[in-house]
Amino acid sequence: MKTPFFILLLLGSVLLPPSCDSAKQDKNPEPFVTIIGEITSPAGDSVWYCLETRFGYEYKVSGTTLDSSGHFKLQFKLDEPTSVTLIEGNEGASLFVKPGDQIQLTLDANQFDETINFSGMGREENTYLAKKVLEFNDKGVFYVYNMRDSLGVDGGIKYVENLKKRRFQFLNDYIETHKDLSPEFINWEKTNIEFELPTLLFQYTFNRKVDSTLDTILHIFGFFITMKPLYSLSPEFNSYLILFPKYLTYIYSDLFLNSNNHDSILLDLIISQSQGYARNKLIAEQFENKLADYNLEYFNQNKAVFDKFVTMELFRERVLSSYEKAVKALESNMPADARLINLENEKYNHLTYQDIIDHYKGKVIYLDFWASWCGPCKAEMPFSLGLQKKFNDKEVAFVYFSSDADSVAWKNMVRILQISGDHYRLSKSVRKVTNDLFDVQFIPRYVLIDKMGNVVEAAAKRPSNTEIVGEIEKLL
Repeated sequence: MKTPFFILLLLGSVLLPPSCDSAKQDKNPEPFVTIIGEITSPAGDSVWYCLETRFGYEYKVSGTTLDSSGHFKLQFKLDEPTSVTLIEGNEGASLFVKPGDQIQLTLDANQFDETINFSGMGREENTYLAKKVLEFNDKGVFYVYNMRDSLGVDGGIKYVENLKKRRFQFLNDYIETHKDLSPEFINWEKTNIEFELPTLLFQYTFNRKVDSTLDTILHIFGFFITMKPLYSLSPEFNSYLILFPKYLTYIYSDLFLNSNNHDSILLDLIISQSQGYARNKLIAEQFENKLADYNLEYFNQNKAVFDKFVTMELFRERVLSSYEKAVKALESNMPADARLINLENEKYNHLTYQDIIDHYKGKVIYLDFWASWCGPCKAEMPFSLGLQKKFNDKEVAFVYFSSDADSVAWKNMVRILQISGDHYRLSKSVRKVTNDLFDVQFIPRYVLIDKMGNVVEAAAKRPSNTEIVGEIEKLL
C-alpha cells in the first residue's frame, strides 16, 4: 500500500541500531511492542514506524536501519492497543499492535502488499489487515474521490453505503474462521468501518462542492456524533472528530456570519452537540490549537469551561502541560526594535499598501509574507534575522506582512522568535491588494523592492538562500 504523503513528511527521527534477534513471548507483557522483520529487495536502507496518538493528526515517528540481509528490529513503548504504520521506501502497511506484542514479518518490497506475511503475536489481526488491503485498497476514499464525476452524487452515496456493508461482511467472515482475534481488535475495526461512512460522504460532497445533497450529507454526518464508538482510538473515528468542527461551522453558519467571536461560538456548539469522550477530545483540541499559537488569553478566558467539561485525565494533562510550555515560552520580552501595526485596528485601518511602501522610500525593502501557523515561514526567521544583522547599518528595511487571523498568535510569535523589524498584520483590504499584485497563494513569500518603491523581484529568494545577499547589495 502506498504510504500517505503526510506520513512521509514526518520521517526525520534518529535511527536505532539494527538487530535481528528472535522474539520470545512473555507471560507478563511489558508495555513495549517489538516488530522483527526481514525485507527482500528493500528500496532503501531503513524502515520506519508511524504511531497514531489520541491527539488529532499527531504522529510519533521513528525508525531503524536494515542490516545487510534486510533484517530489522523496531521497539517502542505502548500504553494501549492502537494502529501503527510500517514504512519502507514509498510503501507502507497498517498494523494493529498491543502492549507486549512481539510481531514477526517478512515481505518482498517489489510486491509489498502481496507478500507481507506475519507470524508470532498479532498474526491473525495483521493478516486480516493485509488481506483487507488486497480486497479494498482501490475501492475506498481515493476511488470515490477519483470517480466523483462519473459516479454522480447519488451514485457516490450508494457506493459508500454499499462499501460499508461489504467491509462488515469481510470482517464477519474472517471472525468466523479466526476465533483467536482479540476483542480490542474486533472493536477497533468495527469502529473504523462504522465511522468511515460519514467521513467518506463528507469529503466526497465537499470535494465536489455539491449543494443539492448537502443537507442530507450533513444530517447523516451529524447523526454519528451520538454514537458511542466501540473503540475510541480508531483512525476513522479520529478523522470523524477532526471534521466535526467543520461540520458545525456549516450547519450553524448563520451564527458565525455577523460575529467576531467565532471561537466562543464553536466552543459552545461543541459543548451542546457532543458528549462523553468525543466532547472531552474536541474541547481539549480547541485549547491545544490555541496553545500551539501561544494564545494564553483563550485558555484564561475559558478556564471554567475546561475545568467543567474536560474531565478525562489524559486530555487534562496534555492541555495543562501545553499551557505551562506556552507560559514559559512567553516569558521573553518583545524585541525592542520590533514595531507592530495591526491594520485591522481602527487607528490604522486607513493605511493602504501604497502608504506602507511609501513610508520606506529611500530604502531597499525586503518584504516577507508569513503567518504564525506557517512552519516553513518560522524556519526562515533565524536566517532573516541574520540578514538584518548583516545590513544593520545599510538602507534596508525588513518588513513583515502577516496573514494571521488571530492577532494574539501574531504578537506572541513575534515575541517568541524575537523577530525585529516592522510588522504589519494585514487587513482584508490590504491583503486583497497584495494578492492582486503578487498572487500570494502560498507562504512564505518574499518580495524585493528598490529604493524608489519599484518591485524588482516579486518572488525573491528566501533568507536561507545566500544569493539573496548579493541581490540586496545590488540595490543599495
